[in-house]
Amino acid sequence: MYKGQFHKWEWSKYNTRKGRSKNALMPAQSRAKKTRGNGADTTSHSHAATAHLDFDLPAAHTAFDTERRLSELTLARSPQTEHQALIARHANTMNLQLLHQNSEFRNVEHSLDAYKALISIWSPGDKPWKSSIPSPPASPTGSILQQVQQALCLFDRGQNAAGMQILDSVNGRIASALTITASSSSSSSSSSSSSLALTPQASAQAAATIPIEIIWDCYLAVPQLILTANRPELLSLFMDYLARYASITLSSEHPLTKISRHLANLTDAFSIHRRQTHLLAGGQPGQGPNNLETSQAEALNMLKMYIAKSWTLWLDLISEKRGRKDHVTIHLRRGYAVLMEEDLSEPGPGSSKLLSDFTSSLDESIEIRGEEATTARVLELEELLAKMYMPLFTPKKLAHAEKMLKSVLDKVDARLKEEGRGEREMRYNDRFLIFIVKHFLARIADYEGQMERGHKWRMESLRTDKKDGFWRQISEMVEKSLRADGRSEEADEIKRERNDLSLPQEQQLEGVGSAEH
Repeated sequence: MYKGQFHKWEWSKYNTRKGRSKNALMPAQSRAKKTRGNGADTTSHSHAATAHLDFDLPAAHTAFDTERRLSELTLARSPQTEHQALIARHANTMNLQLLHQNSEFRNVEHSLDAYKALISIWSPGDKPWKSSIPSPPASPTGSILQQVQQALCLFDRGQNAAGMQILDSVNGRIASALTITASSSSSSSSSSSSSLALTPQASAQAAATIPIEIIWDCYLAVPQLILTANRPELLSLFMDYLARYASITLSSEHPLTKISRHLANLTDAFSIHRRQTHLLAGGQPGQGPNNLETSQAEALNMLKMYIAKSWTLWLDLISEKRGRKDHVTIHLRRGYAVLMEEDLSEPGPGSSKLLSDFTSSLDESIEIRGEEATTARVLELEELLAKMYMPLFTPKKLAHAEKMLKSVLDKVDARLKEEGRGEREMRYNDRFLIFIVKHFLARIADYEGQMERGHKWRMESLRTDKKDGFWRQISEMVEKSLRADGRSEEADEIKRERNDLSLPQEQQLEGVGSAEH
């Protein structure tokens, strides 16, 4: 194996200190480098990634075919079958760069570099969290992240066929999103095959069309969700499909192609180490050779490092481009504070001054857009909160979030008492903050299956003596959300209360409270 690799690198046969020239350790220019085009990837992983992506075009897989592919990755096979699968796996990856000298760490670095380019170009958009992926009528509801969560729940219950059907639907949505991205890049310039080769303005326009569910769900949220569920083989399958389709639909220089390629290498590395350890341990976890167990642990740590650093990239770049008090920045910081900072003894970058920054953001937005538009904008982000963060909440994180939210209510209540202001004297910021906190507490209760407690918090969030335009706006949002979840009875309850009001239309629009109420 070493002879073959040295021959490909064209290294000198003898690399001894005695009698060697000063260039004896330098490899000659490889044939691959001589024939490489100007547009090829210039990273150290270019040749390895090209070999890794040398396969047939992906087709629409049936549930049976996807189940077969996933079953090939499971750890429940016999040692003999596992041994054959490993031999076949290594035979197909002979051209991959050998896993040595922190190759997984380099995959993390290259993935983050490509991810940074994606976030930087995408972040200035006015409504960046709005998905644009068309959803087929027969597909399950929810975002890509929510659908993967549904599949994991089905796997846990032993309903593998149903889980595979959802994963096939996810693959279809990914293919659709990448096709949209490719067509947008092509339309930006008919003379270039790479969006990054365009002018900065055209490049920004092309990259801005990338659906957020690809950038956020596929490259951060889904990996975090699957690792939390301890399903690394499924993560490898997911990233392999993403890398294959990106390499076909997009140029080799596109950030989506690069990050897909390196993440596929990273997840494959962990999956290989995991199966090797299991095979050589005779099916008993934790009893394999120390070097393989160490390799598996290192690969897993690299995946966790990628996720942690990706969160930091989002936080830093969005804060830099949009400002700490922008609504989107505040929205991201709230998720970071719950999902990534629960073990910190002091406030981290997400939770530090989050409450004061949120109220300041409302003040700034009201000056620019007015109260009604500000309410609509923030409520839209609140709806997206469930899609972006809820599937990632473990019981521990849910408890942490609930503790944080109740602490906010205590602080607001203490401040209002200190200022001597009752409900009718509350400012817009106080009313909105109290509503947001209670509404999210209701979502947490629903997520935990405690529907009565969720209903209680929801009604509490809408309970007020000031039934003005602001109240109507938030009650309509809650009603719409409940109907989307199929909870028409609770939605009708809110609608009846709103229809019973006799508030004049002029006062509704002006947000002025009625004395009768």
